[in-house]
This record gives sequence, C-alpha cells and structure tokens, in this order.
Amino acid sequence: MSQELTIAVEAIKTAILQSQHQAAKDVTRVQLILYYGTGHYSSNVI
Repeated sequence: MSQELTIAVEAIKTAILQSQHQAAKDVTRVQLILYYGTGHYSSNVI
C-alpha cells in the first residue's frame, strides 16, 4: 500500500471511531436525562 493510501485509511478509521465514540456519549447523555426525568416525575406523583 502506498504511504498516501495508508494515511487516508488511517484518517478514515480515526474519523469513524471518533464519531462512534461521540454517538455513544450522546446516547448515554440522553438516557440519563430520560431516567432522571422519569425518576423525578414518579417521585412527585407517588
């Protein structure tokens, strides 16, 4: 593989991994907000 192609493949891999990591963080944040809101609501209703 040429050096330019190797660099391009590594850049693409890095971009994909960073995007996957960010997506996982976003999902976790949204889930925490949901769980907090659900707990808060149920503690005020009961």
